[in-house]
Amino acid sequence: MSDIITPLILKHRLPCNPTTAFLTPGFGNFNRPLGTDVEPVGRPQELYTALYALLEEVAARNESAVALLTDAIRILLEVRNERSRALQTLLAQTQGRKRPVLLSSKAIVDLIEQHLACRHSARLPVLLLASAYDAVGAQLGELRRPLWAHTAADKQTGSLGDLAVRLVNEENVRTVYEMKSKPVTQEDIDRAIQKIARATPPIDNYLLVTTNPVLPTVHQYAKNQYLATGGIEIAVVDCVGFLRHFLHFFHRISSQANPISGRLPKAGAGGTRDCC
Repeated sequence: MSDIITPLILKHRLPCNPTTAFLTPGFGNFNRPLGTDVEPVGRPQELYTALYALLEEVAARNESAVALLTDAIRILLEVRNERSRALQTLLAQTQGRKRPVLLSSKAIVDLIEQHLACRHSARLPVLLLASAYDAVGAQLGELRRPLWAHTAADKQTGSLGDLAVRLVNEENVRTVYEMKSKPVTQEDIDRAIQKIARATPPIDNYLLVTTNPVLPTVHQYAKNQYLATGGIEIAVVDCVGFLRHFLHFFHRISSQANPISGRLPKAGAGGTRDCC
């Protein structure tokens, strides 16, 4: 089904999961017909209850599958269009301002930390790092590869991690990032080494980014792998600390056209002193 559902969702920007992973809670292990006599497993339960009732109507030939699918796509298109209109309204309000509003590095970090503390935020660190490269990658001479689906396993995709980075003038991956929403362990580093071993051509850096504190012993273990991997650097960093590092570049780029003074900075101004 994924070869039909995913292209349809992506092509028309439908507001739903582009994979079939959403089917798993309700249908993954059932070996009998679904109906209103089956207690739903997925969440929200009301959604699955209504879905089972619709399936019964189709099975009883009280409703056609084509009509049901057509109506479902119609509703999705309406939701997509409504979200698009709301976004355009917000963008128009922002563009109407005389000066853009720039958040300080501290304010950005505070906002990100609040989002990281929310449930279902496991994808956020990956998006955060991808956005950082989208913003400053040209200045760094590096570009990120397209992201895989959040539910895709590395073994299935053949990827070395969550985010791969290449140089602007070549296609070979040079840096790989693996995101963890748990403390990084020595076993995680050992698995990273196994991935590094299959990289062709070899990569330069492998970074594990975690939303949890990093133990000194883990830092040291990663450091000790430099010679074991033939000069490939492995590092373990915390997500928020990494964000602060990248905000250094955000601040310098955003200040190229200073909305407060309205003047462009002199060439070479700022140097490496505009830290966060």
